[in-house]
Amino acid sequence: MPNPEGSDKEGEWIEIKNLSSFEINLNGWAIEDESSKKYIFGDETIGINEFLVLKYERTKISLNNDRESISLLSPNNQLASKIAYFKEAKEGLSFSRKEKNNWQWVEIATPGKENIFPSNSDDIKGVVNNISQEKQERQGKKDASLEGSINDNGGFDNIFNQTRNVIGLAIFVGLIFGISGAILTRKYLGKNNNLDTEED
Repeated sequence: MPNPEGSDKEGEWIEIKNLSSFEINLNGWAIEDESSKKYIFGDETIGINEFLVLKYERTKISLNNDRESISLLSPNNQLASKIAYFKEAKEGLSFSRKEKNNWQWVEIATPGKENIFPSNSDDIKGVVNNISQEKQERQGKKDASLEGSINDNGGFDNIFNQTRNVIGLAIFVGLIFGISGAILTRKYLGKNNNLDTEED
């Protein structure tokens, strides 16, 4: 929850869920944001399919509203999981995991419980354990304009194709008129030659 209603620091939270088939001792595990701000867990456990909600007052990790990444690191500092968003987080929306590599912004926040996804919610590809994707997205505004650039190129191509078609049609029509004019001119000159011959 990067952009809660009211105070961000009081309302922000990060949630983890144990998807494994065994209880996990979190001692030495850590979560880290994009700015390398880190929170290290103490001696606590998370049971099978259990949730753990981490509020700002505990982690002191402040989530950016425009772009952010959160990494879950094992005790030996290995990346276990990672998510990221690269668009402006609207107030009150939760960035929630629906399934692997499928994250959605949803209006119904359910900290400590299963996520709820309305049937008409928009799918947003989450970034999970995909560092190359994150590096590509780190380009900031260039990333935001990437899709626009592709669309712009497509628009240019469409305009070019339409212009080419118009030019082609104009050339074709010009040839038709040119050929017709040549035929009429030839007939006209031939007729005049016959008149000249008769007068002589």
